[in-house]
Amino acid sequence: MQPSFVQQRFRSVVSALIILTFGLGSFSWLLQSAFANTIDATPYLNPLAPDFGIQAAIDAAAAQGGGTVRLPAGSFTLETYLDLKTGVTLQGVGAETILKAGRNEQRVFVTQTGSNLSTIKVASVTPFRVGMIVYVWRSTELRFLPGSYEIMSINSTNQTITLDRAVNYPLTANVSQVSYGLYTKLTGAATQGTNVISVADTSVFNPGEGIIIKGTEGTGIGNWGVEQNMVDSINTSNNTLTLKKPLTLSVPNNSVVSHAYSAIFALGTNFNNRLQNMGVRDLTIEGWNTNQKPAFYEFYIGAINFVYCRFVTIDNITVRYWHSDGVSLQSCDQSTVSNSLATANRGHGFHPGTASRDIEFFKIQGIGNLGYAARGTAGDGLYYCWANQRVNIRQSVFRNNAGSGVGDLGGGDTDNSSRDTDNIIEDSIMEGNFRAGIEVNGGGNTANNIIRRNVIRNNNTGNQDYAGINLLSKRGPVQRYIIQDNIVENTAGSNQLFGIREVNLAVPPTTPVDYLTDFNTITNNTIYNHPSNNLVVIGPNTVATGNIFTAPGAVITPTPTNIQPTATATIAPTNTPTPTGSYVPRLIMYNADTDQVMYDPIPNGVTINYATLGTRNISIVAPTAPSSGIGSVRFWVDSVVYRTESGRPYSIAGDQTNGTDFLPMNPALAHGTHVIKAATYTGSGGTGTQGTPYQIVINIVDSNATATPIPTNTNTPVPTVPTATATATNTPTNTPTNTATNTPTATAIATATNTPTEIATPTATVTEVATATPTEIATITATATDVATVTATEIATATATATITATLTNTPTNTPTNTATATLTETPTATLEPSVTPSNTPTATTTVTTPVPSTHHVYAPWVTN
Repeated sequence: MQPSFVQQRFRSVVSALIILTFGLGSFSWLLQSAFANTIDATPYLNPLAPDFGIQAAIDAAAAQGGGTVRLPAGSFTLETYLDLKTGVTLQGVGAETILKAGRNEQRVFVTQTGSNLSTIKVASVTPFRVGMIVYVWRSTELRFLPGSYEIMSINSTNQTITLDRAVNYPLTANVSQVSYGLYTKLTGAATQGTNVISVADTSVFNPGEGIIIKGTEGTGIGNWGVEQNMVDSINTSNNTLTLKKPLTLSVPNNSVVSHAYSAIFALGTNFNNRLQNMGVRDLTIEGWNTNQKPAFYEFYIGAINFVYCRFVTIDNITVRYWHSDGVSLQSCDQSTVSNSLATANRGHGFHPGTASRDIEFFKIQGIGNLGYAARGTAGDGLYYCWANQRVNIRQSVFRNNAGSGVGDLGGGDTDNSSRDTDNIIEDSIMEGNFRAGIEVNGGGNTANNIIRRNVIRNNNTGNQDYAGINLLSKRGPVQRYIIQDNIVENTAGSNQLFGIREVNLAVPPTTPVDYLTDFNTITNNTIYNHPSNNLVVIGPNTVATGNIFTAPGAVITPTPTNIQPTATATIAPTNTPTPTGSYVPRLIMYNADTDQVMYDPIPNGVTINYATLGTRNISIVAPTAPSSGIGSVRFWVDSVVYRTESGRPYSIAGDQTNGTDFLPMNPALAHGTHVIKAATYTGSGGTGTQGTPYQIVINIVDSNATATPIPTNTNTPVPTVPTATATATNTPTNTPTNTATNTPTATAIATATNTPTEIATPTATVTEVATATPTEIATITATATDVATVTATEIATATATATITATLTNTPTNTPTNTATATLTETPTATLEPSVTPSNTPTATTTVTTPVPSTHHVYAPWVTN
């Protein structure tokens, strides 16, 4: 059953109070620490140290009971993680404070083609040594996983290396590669609790540098089988490393030991002994802006990786190009991540991990994250892990990720354990992602997850089998989800084949039970233009009411996406396709008032502040290669065609006087994040063959931004009036809720007129909340609903008009008088689309009885009015 308005309001208030309680507890503690102790890190900085001297400043703050360590502007290269401590906040000055990954692995090309090779010819054997651990890459594509091998012999005459076993995948000359420099192996088993390990090659490390040891699943902290530690000292005579901390797991002989690390790491002991009251603010973390990143991958080396922590505040952070997840919170609770960007990372953007609870993700952006397909990491903008509860996403953007915008909600294990429940995703945008906008894979029989007021557009760019909102019973039942007030749209040329879709999936044969998708509430969504189907409901007990549809092929006005940008990082693509034929090599921005060049080229990820610029009038011009012989250039803004130009200069808004007067974009780019794309065509008007497109991200800051109305469905079909007897029943409920001590009284009068040809039951409800202070005006809310029921086999249309007037008079004993009048005239119009059931699903027969909905809005409260 869908919660009533009052229930929803009550839940929202309770959630807000919980968040406020957690936030105030953490925030007040941090304020006390900040006022008590602020440490300038500048005197501690040492470019020769693996931690750049920053750890000494963190340790100094922790020794004094906590505080804020302030980093200046600058680029600080790390060869180890910064070990954050209880009570300490690490704060930069914004985008100008950059923590950078240190040395990368080195690579040599394979110079022969073949399969099952154990002796491999390479471009040069000079870098290699017998006993060295190397990784062999089939290619740099993330769908191929490299294997680790030991070099047994080297032939300098033939330029070959012989490995300890054959490579079990094909290699291609001048494509496949061998990487080295960051890896060695244990020469004896390492036991939990020890801090001394024996390795084959100590030269891989320097004192103070970070290491990762991969053990077996089910061991170590969190049972993840991964150890992140730091080298304290090196003994070259017996090839041993002494570590900073005792090992948390036992590792067998010959296990690979890698020079790999998080940028910022915090590790508690367990759920009962957590680090707390920590923060990271106002800085950028940057990995390697190249498709050649280290072979070793684990979520455990996310750029920010907190394990067993609470009261964490992460704000105004950018993480880009990291070789794992951007922000990872494992087994953490009562924390906040806000105003932060994770982009182009080889993992997920944000990762609330195992058993993380009561975390708020607010105004974050997960854009263009790459994942690591060979390791099964899709690359979601935000990835829900195991047993996440009350992990909420609000007012955020997830765009162009290699996985889903938001992935694996419900999740857990295939035995329907460790489920994600009681989470909220609201007021956010999921657009242009390779898989689903929101991907649900379980949640159990009482998931109680809420997805509401989001814009979900043009996902499934990989043209696979994903919907805008995909409800798939993959690792458990998908039941008792509330999907309401979303706009789910597919614009022309996009691959989002389904809008909202329920799907059942038989679990592997080892489990005899099929999990079911059912008992969900899908209401008041506006679902546009999906070629396969807008809504697929297969659950016999799922309620789908009040949804508004458009048929395939309808002309859609895209929903505005005015979300305030969070971080202001420059986003550079990691893999730019090699252009073929004609193409747009760059984009140029002009001030349309002065026709002067502002950017040539426009940097990818640039932030344009209209207040600083002094105008909102800008134009974008696309030069071409070659410069002549082009038929036309087409521009897209946020995946929607903006303009097609068939003559030079190719400008996004046109021009006058032969290209000397560029016209401004009208309307101007709205406050928020936008994707601008341009492509050449061999014919005029966007006909003929399309060249390689060029695409950038632009952040617009407009301090005078106002809310843009969200388009509503204006199609009003002429109703077919059946022969029926209309009966109108009016049952107002007048139960004022009064919290004042002076006992105000309330009288409500409601009248209803209803003349449709179906049965309608208009109701009026008046709720009064009066404060105890006589000079304050009581808050009065009057709501009226008109529910008209129409049963149809396929498509039914109906029009009903109901007028309801409610009058409330409140006269407290100390004589303030409050009068409220609410009048609602409603003309509901609906086109009802039948549920579609896949032919291979035995639970296909579903009848949906849909009340006639009124045209509704999806609210965007983050837009400044």
